[in-house]
Amino acid sequence: MRSGANNGTIMSVASSIDELLAEMKENPAGVRFSDACKVADHFFGAPTQNASSHRVWKMPWPGNPRVNMQDDKGKAKAYQVRQLLEAVERRASQLKSAGEAALAQPATTAEHRDSPHGKKRKKKRR
Repeated sequence: MRSGANNGTIMSVASSIDELLAEMKENPAGVRFSDACKVADHFFGAPTQNASSHRVWKMPWPGNPRVNMQDDKGKAKAYQVRQLLEAVERRASQLKSAGEAALAQPATTAEHRDSPHGKKRKKKRR
């Protein structure tokens, strides 16, 4: 459900991110600017540029896909919504890979300490 009041009953705060993503995939041309920004904020943090009609988010990778949104009479531009969806998929893939890498790490601190990569270097005194 969308945020707002309905016959005096306060509805839940906006759709969940998953519901917004499903709506965006189904109809990129019909996405509200505020909903697209909500999704971008969720995955990429606060925008680095936040003008009244244009927002830009920093990506955790160089190059494309980049995410920026323009407010076009309350709607996000369809091509920018598609770029956002591509960036979200890439980010989700990165997070999944990072999670799998974390599972592959040594099970105990002792194992890590005893490995050649886990030994701490001693600082030289001057």
